[in-house]
Amino acid sequence: MTQFGLATFGIPAFSQLKELSLAMPDAETETISWMAKTIQGAKSLRKLEILFNWNCKSTLLLSQLSSVGCLPELQELTFSRMSFDSSAALGMFLYNIRLSLRSITFSVVELELGGWRSILRELSGGVYRLDSLVLHRVLESQTQETIPPGPTVLS
Repeated sequence: MTQFGLATFGIPAFSQLKELSLAMPDAETETISWMAKTIQGAKSLRKLEILFNWNCKSTLLLSQLSSVGCLPELQELTFSRMSFDSSAALGMFLYNIRLSLRSITFSVVELELGGWRSILRELSGGVYRLDSLVLHRVLESQTQETIPPGPTVLS
Protein backbone atom coordinates (compact mmCIF):
# COMPACT_ATOMS: atom_id res chain seq x y z
CA MET A 1 0.00 0.00 0.00
CA THR A 2 1.32 3.44 -0.93
CA GLN A 3 0.72 6.56 1.15
CA PHE A 4 -1.28 9.26 -0.65
CA GLY A 5 0.98 12.08 -1.89
CA LEU A 6 -0.40 15.04 0.05
CA ALA A 7 2.10 17.46 -1.43
CA THR A 8 0.35 17.18 -4.80
CA PHE A 9 -3.04 18.25 -3.42
CA GLY A 10 -4.12 21.88 -3.89
CA ILE A 11 -4.20 24.38 -1.02
CA PRO A 12 -7.00 26.88 -1.94
CA ALA A 13 -9.67 24.34 -1.00
CA PHE A 14 -8.72 24.77 2.65
CA SER A 15 -8.89 28.57 2.89
CA GLN A 16 -12.18 28.60 4.88
CA LEU A 17 -11.38 25.77 7.31
CA LYS A 18 -12.23 26.36 10.97
CA GLU A 19 -10.69 23.13 12.25
CA LEU A 20 -7.76 21.07 10.96
CA SER A 21 -6.37 17.84 12.37
CA LEU A 22 -3.29 16.29 10.75
CA ALA A 23 -1.77 12.95 11.72
CA MET A 24 1.49 12.52 9.86
CA PRO A 25 3.33 9.27 10.53
CA ASP A 26 6.39 9.96 8.36
CA ALA A 27 6.28 13.49 7.01
CA GLU A 28 9.18 14.35 4.74
CA THR A 29 10.37 17.88 3.99
CA GLU A 30 8.02 18.18 1.00
CA THR A 31 5.03 17.18 3.13
CA ILE A 32 6.09 19.57 5.92
CA SER A 33 6.18 22.41 3.38
CA TRP A 34 2.72 21.42 2.10
CA MET A 35 1.41 21.37 5.68
CA ALA A 36 2.85 24.83 6.36
CA LYS A 37 1.32 26.31 3.20
CA THR A 38 -2.03 24.67 3.93
CA ILE A 39 -2.08 25.96 7.50
CA GLN A 40 -0.96 29.45 6.46
CA GLY A 41 -3.71 29.53 3.82
CA ALA A 42 -6.40 28.64 6.35
CA LYS A 43 -6.85 32.18 7.67
CA SER A 44 -10.12 31.27 9.43
CA LEU A 45 -8.58 28.35 11.32
CA ARG A 46 -9.66 28.25 14.97
CA LYS A 47 -8.51 24.77 15.97
CA LEU A 48 -5.29 23.08 14.88
CA GLU A 49 -4.19 19.62 15.95
CA ILE A 50 -0.97 18.02 14.70
CA LEU A 51 0.08 14.49 15.54
CA PHE A 52 3.57 13.73 14.28
CA ASN A 53 6.06 10.92 14.44
CA TRP A 54 9.30 11.49 16.34
CA ASN A 55 11.22 11.31 13.05
CA CYS A 56 9.42 14.32 11.58
CA LYS A 57 11.16 17.68 11.56
CA SER A 58 8.79 19.65 13.80
CA THR A 59 11.08 22.68 14.05
CA LEU A 60 11.00 23.06 10.26
CA LEU A 61 7.20 23.32 10.36
CA LEU A 62 7.28 25.94 13.12
CA SER A 63 9.85 28.07 11.33
CA GLN A 64 7.57 28.16 8.29
CA LEU A 65 4.52 29.05 10.41
CA SER A 66 6.14 31.71 12.59
CA SER A 67 5.34 34.69 10.41
CA VAL A 68 3.45 37.49 12.06
CA GLY A 69 -0.22 37.47 11.07
CA CYS A 70 -0.28 33.74 10.35
CA LEU A 71 -3.30 32.07 12.00
CA PRO A 72 -4.98 35.27 13.23
CA GLU A 73 -8.05 33.43 14.61
CA LEU A 74 -6.41 30.32 16.08
CA GLN A 75 -7.86 29.60 19.52
CA GLU A 76 -7.01 25.93 20.17
CA LEU A 77 -3.66 24.29 19.50
CA THR A 78 -2.63 20.67 20.07
CA PHE A 79 0.85 19.31 19.37
CA SER A 80 1.32 15.60 19.92
CA ARG A 81 4.29 13.24 19.52
CA MET A 82 6.61 16.01 18.41
CA SER A 83 10.23 16.80 19.04
CA PHE A 84 11.69 20.29 18.64
CA ASP A 85 15.37 21.10 18.25
CA SER A 86 14.82 24.43 19.98
CA SER A 87 12.29 25.79 22.44
CA ALA A 88 13.01 29.21 20.89
CA ALA A 89 11.25 28.14 17.67
CA LEU A 90 8.22 26.95 19.66
CA GLY A 91 8.26 30.15 21.73
CA MET A 92 8.34 32.33 18.61
CA PHE A 93 5.42 30.44 17.08
CA LEU A 94 3.34 30.72 20.26
CA TYR A 95 4.15 34.40 20.66
CA ASN A 96 2.96 35.16 17.13
CA ILE A 97 -0.47 33.62 17.84
CA ARG A 98 -0.80 34.89 21.43
CA LEU A 99 -3.63 37.36 20.76
CA SER A 100 -6.20 34.74 19.78
CA LEU A 101 -4.83 31.59 21.48
CA ARG A 102 -6.95 30.33 24.40
CA SER A 103 -6.11 26.63 24.74
CA ILE A 104 -2.85 24.70 24.31
CA THR A 105 -2.28 20.97 24.65
CA PHE A 106 1.18 19.40 24.51
CA SER A 107 1.10 15.62 24.56
CA VAL A 108 4.38 13.69 24.40
CA VAL A 109 6.36 16.69 23.18
CA GLU A 110 10.13 16.89 23.65
CA LEU A 111 12.31 19.97 23.97
CA GLU A 112 15.95 20.45 24.84
CA LEU A 113 17.06 20.44 28.49
CA GLY A 114 15.56 23.52 30.19
CA GLY A 115 13.23 24.18 27.24
CA TRP A 116 9.97 23.53 29.09
CA ARG A 117 10.92 25.85 31.91
CA SER A 118 11.50 28.58 29.35
CA ILE A 119 8.18 27.94 27.54
CA LEU A 120 6.16 27.77 30.77
CA ARG A 121 7.80 30.97 32.04
CA GLU A 122 6.81 32.70 28.79
CA LEU A 123 3.23 31.36 28.90
CA SER A 124 2.76 32.55 32.48
CA GLY A 125 4.24 36.01 31.86
CA GLY A 126 0.92 37.84 31.42
CA VAL A 127 1.09 38.24 27.63
CA TYR A 128 -1.11 35.19 26.94
CA ARG A 129 -4.82 34.92 27.76
CA LEU A 130 -5.05 31.16 28.09
CA ASP A 131 -8.14 29.41 29.44
CA SER A 132 -6.53 25.97 29.25
CA LEU A 133 -3.03 24.50 29.24
CA VAL A 134 -2.65 20.71 29.16
CA LEU A 135 0.78 19.13 29.57
CA HIS A 136 0.81 15.38 29.07
CA ARG A 137 4.23 13.69 29.20
CA VAL A 138 6.30 16.71 28.23
CA LEU A 139 9.91 15.63 27.88
CA GLU A 140 13.36 17.18 27.95
CA SER A 141 16.26 15.52 26.20
CA GLN A 142 19.40 14.72 28.16
CA THR A 143 21.61 14.71 25.06
CA GLN A 144 21.65 16.15 21.55
CA GLU A 145 19.77 13.10 20.20
CA THR A 146 16.23 13.53 18.90
CA ILE A 147 14.87 10.76 21.11
CA PRO A 148 16.97 10.30 24.23
CA PRO A 149 17.26 6.84 25.79
CA GLY A 150 16.18 8.27 29.15
CA PRO A 151 14.03 11.40 28.89
CA THR A 152 13.19 13.57 31.85
CA VAL A 153 9.46 13.90 32.49
CA LEU A 154 8.41 17.23 33.99
CA SER A 155 5.63 17.11 36.53
